[in-house]
Amino acid sequence: MAVHSGSSPPVTIVTGGASGIGAAVAVTLAERGHRLVVADLDRVLAEDTAHRLPGERHLGVACDVRSTPSVDALVRSAAEAFGTVDGVVTCAGMSRLAPSADVDDDALHELLDVHLVGSIRTLRAAYRYLSDSPRAAAVAMSSMGAHLGIPGRLGYCVAKGGVEAMVKTLAVEWAPTGTASTASRPAGSTHPRSAG
Repeated sequence: MAVHSGSSPPVTIVTGGASGIGAAVAVTLAERGHRLVVADLDRVLAEDTAHRLPGERHLGVACDVRSTPSVDALVRSAAEAFGTVDGVVTCAGMSRLAPSADVDDDALHELLDVHLVGSIRTLRAAYRYLSDSPRAAAVAMSSMGAHLGIPGRLGYCVAKGGVEAMVKTLAVEWAPTGTASTASRPAGSTHPRSAG
């Protein structure tokens, strides 16, 4: 997600962008000249994070990636504020620690809804803008857990495996529009929402 010399700053949405890995991604992209739309469940935290980013004019927006109307409103807010969306990084996440034999349906559904379906919702909503951008990029946060078994994190690892399958599909399907799709696999996070 580099900035092209002489061009207007790329506009990038980061879900889960107010803390943890998402906030680190937002800072890095802002330092590279992107205009950020920081999305998080906590509107005040999203706005504060956006305000503290280096560079000019960023936006903080409340968004629940488990809700299609909320995600659609996020993308609409980004497009109305900046005229386009050039990139999306899906970092919204959470974890639940439980032995695999004891994972309950509600926890499993929530993990899949946030990590996998939330990423699909966000990228689906942004695609109409990404497909028109000459520098479009869709990045979904995955995990080493997609490839390595992590005891007590069955739902999380399954969700991240789904994220990897999603970006492979999008990479092929969206390639004709020039939209790059990939996954990033950080080795870990110390964020409280990752603690189980």
